Amino acid sequence: MRIREGAGPSNALLLLCGLCVLVSACGRTAALFKQYEYEEEVYLSLDGTATVYVHSSIAALNALRGTSFDANPATAIDRAAIREYFSSPATHVAWVRPSRRSGRRFAHVRLEVDDIRHLGEAAPLAWSKYQFQKEGDRFVYRQAVGAAAGKEVGKVGWTGREIVAFRLHLPSKIRDNNSAGEVRRGSRFSIARCGCSARRSSPWPSRSPS
Repeated sequence: MRIREGAGPSNALLLLCGLCVLVSACGRTAALFKQYEYEEEVYLSLDGTATVYVHSSIAALNALRGTSFDANPATAIDRAAIREYFSSPATHVAWVRPSRRSGRRFAHVRLEVDDIRHLGEAAPLAWSKYQFQKEGDRFVYRQAVGAAAGKEVGKVGWTGREIVAFRLHLPSKIRDNNSAGEVRRGSRFSIARCGCSARRSSPWPSRSPS
């Protein structure tokens, strides 16, 4: 994103330079389907701090990030282990909460981040590269999502219609972006893809930023 220096939060010019990924055809309902199998949600501030939420089934976390958490639906998630996994010098875990859906265990994690540029140094978010800098009278944000771990997790009840999503909440109106994602209410950006099969090396077809 790009923000003109001196503009207030309500009228600053923003250009989302992009999650460097494309949307796969999931049908029109994908954009409206709120129950993601894996979701990263970033609330970014102009000073570079951020609040990040990760919502994931344990199976998706294992498949996409290569972890080895117990995905048995009869077993409660190990919140201490999840907290330890998401803790790093770049991330501070505010809370870990469990849930259950479609016969699978889910973990919901809130992270506080001092500097978005270092978020990729934390193992759970290391598949992305983050840039946030000032260029002239504007601030520019870029995120490139790389390959997933592609770990085999066995039969966990997936149908192939599960959705992996990345969402950005930005401090002012998005004027443009280069990733074919969906801009909502001016300052929210979403991109999603169906399926998180371990047979894919990445949930996204990658693209270089323009």
